[in-house]
Amino acid sequence: MRHNGEDGIDLNAADDNQVLHNVVEDNGDVPDESGIELSHADRNRVDGNTIRNNADGLTDVIRCLSGGHNTGSNVTPACR
Repeated sequence: MRHNGEDGIDLNAADDNQVLHNVVEDNGDVPDESGIELSHADRNRVDGNTIRNNADGLTDVIRCLSGGHNTGSNVTPACR
Protein backbone atom coordinates (compact mmCIF):
# COMPACT_ATOMS: atom_id res chain seq x y z
CA MET A 1 0.00 0.00 0.00
CA ARG A 2 1.63 3.17 -1.15
CA HIS A 3 0.73 6.78 -1.85
CA ASN A 4 -2.85 6.84 -0.53
CA GLY A 5 -4.17 10.24 0.49
CA GLU A 6 -5.46 8.75 3.75
CA ASP A 7 -4.57 5.65 5.82
CA GLY A 8 -2.80 2.86 3.99
CA ILE A 9 -4.79 0.14 5.81
CA ASP A 10 -7.66 1.02 8.14
CA LEU A 11 -9.40 -1.53 10.38
CA ASN A 12 -12.45 0.29 11.76
CA ALA A 13 -14.94 -1.81 13.76
CA ALA A 14 -13.16 -4.84 12.33
CA ASP A 15 -12.51 -7.94 14.40
CA ASP A 16 -10.63 -11.22 13.81
CA ASN A 17 -8.58 -10.15 10.77
CA GLN A 18 -4.99 -10.76 9.72
CA VAL A 19 -2.77 -8.05 8.21
CA LEU A 20 0.49 -9.80 7.39
CA HIS A 21 3.74 -8.99 5.56
CA ASN A 22 2.68 -5.83 3.72
CA VAL A 23 4.80 -2.85 2.75
CA VAL A 24 2.85 0.24 3.84
CA GLU A 25 4.58 3.54 3.10
CA ASP A 26 4.08 7.12 1.96
CA ASN A 27 0.39 7.28 2.95
CA GLY A 28 -1.60 10.20 4.35
CA ASP A 29 -1.69 13.92 3.76
CA VAL A 30 -2.15 15.08 7.38
CA PRO A 31 -0.58 13.81 10.65
CA ASP A 32 -3.65 11.89 11.84
CA GLU A 33 -3.48 9.56 8.83
CA SER A 34 -1.49 6.38 9.26
CA GLY A 35 0.19 3.48 7.60
CA ILE A 36 -2.01 1.01 9.50
CA GLU A 37 -4.73 2.22 11.87
CA LEU A 38 -6.97 0.23 14.24
CA SER A 39 -10.14 1.74 15.66
CA HIS A 40 -12.73 -0.27 17.60
CA ALA A 41 -10.83 -3.33 16.40
CA ASP A 42 -10.38 -6.49 18.47
CA ARG A 43 -8.56 -9.81 18.12
CA ASN A 44 -6.66 -8.90 14.95
CA ARG A 45 -3.19 -10.14 14.05
CA VAL A 46 -0.94 -7.43 12.57
CA ASP A 47 2.49 -8.92 12.03
CA GLY A 48 5.58 -8.61 9.86
CA ASN A 49 4.50 -5.41 8.10
CA THR A 50 6.98 -2.77 6.97
CA ILE A 51 5.43 0.58 7.94
CA ARG A 52 7.41 3.72 7.04
CA ASN A 53 7.23 7.32 5.86
CA ASN A 54 3.51 7.76 6.55
CA ALA A 55 1.95 11.02 7.72
CA ASP A 56 1.74 9.89 11.38
CA GLY A 57 5.52 9.40 11.53
CA LEU A 58 5.33 5.92 13.08
CA THR A 59 7.81 3.25 11.97
CA ASP A 60 6.89 -0.44 11.95
CA VAL A 61 4.03 0.00 14.45
CA ILE A 62 0.32 0.66 14.01
CA ARG A 63 -1.63 3.69 15.13
CA CYS A 64 -4.12 2.38 17.70
CA LEU A 65 -7.16 4.51 18.42
CA SER A 66 -9.07 1.77 20.27
CA GLY A 67 -9.35 -1.98 20.50
CA GLY A 68 -7.90 -4.87 22.41
CA HIS A 69 -6.59 -8.42 22.32
CA ASN A 70 -4.69 -7.68 19.10
CA THR A 71 -1.40 -9.50 18.48
CA GLY A 72 1.67 -9.31 16.28
CA SER A 73 4.98 -7.51 15.96
CA ASN A 74 3.39 -4.26 14.71
CA VAL A 75 0.83 -3.93 17.53
CA THR A 76 1.50 -1.34 20.24
CA PRO A 77 0.77 -2.06 23.92
CA ALA A 78 -2.31 0.18 23.80
CA CYS A 79 -4.05 -2.25 21.45
CA ARG A 80 -2.93 -5.56 22.95
